[in-house]
Formats: sequence, C-alpha cells, structure tokens
Amino acid sequence: MLLFVIDPTSRRSIPLGRIMEAYGLTRAEARVALAASSGNTIIETARCLRLSPNTIKTHLRRVFAKTATGRQAELAGLIGAIGTVRVTDRSSEH
Repeated sequence: MLLFVIDPTSRRSIPLGRIMEAYGLTRAEARVALAASSGNTIIETARCLRLSPNTIKTHLRRVFAKTATGRQAELAGLIGAIGTVRVTDRSSEH
C-alpha cells in the first residue's frame, strides 16, 4: 500500500500545462480539476472560477472520464501525485 500526504494548498502551484499534458485535458478542464481536487464543492468551484455550477459539472464529467476516476477524492490523489513527480532528462546526466 502506498500513502501520499499532500498539502492541499500546494496544488495551486501545479502548472496547468502539466495537468493538461498528463491527462489530455483542456485548459478549462484542468482549471476545474485543480479547483475540485483542492476539496472545493461544485458551488465553491463555480464561484471561484466564475462559471455556472452546470458548467463545472460538465467539465468534471469529462475530467473523470479522461482520468478514469469517479470521485473528487480519486481526482485529488491524481492531481496531488502530479505535484510530487519530477521528470528529468536522463541524457543530460551523462
């Protein structure tokens, strides 16, 4: 079993491009995924992003499909993991 302990406030520093690239999300979907993975409700996410709750729900459905998740808690784990993974270019080490 693997357990990640991640500060939810650190998610704000994860670049949207990294989330978009990792899961094939649009910019709008990545913004919703990041906000929702921080523990915000749909209403809070809508207010924060200045979108309607229905738009948030639509984006979340797409995010869940693209990330193979079904709940915000699962999504939070994925987004948190993106923030902990560092990719290095092995060719520059030689």
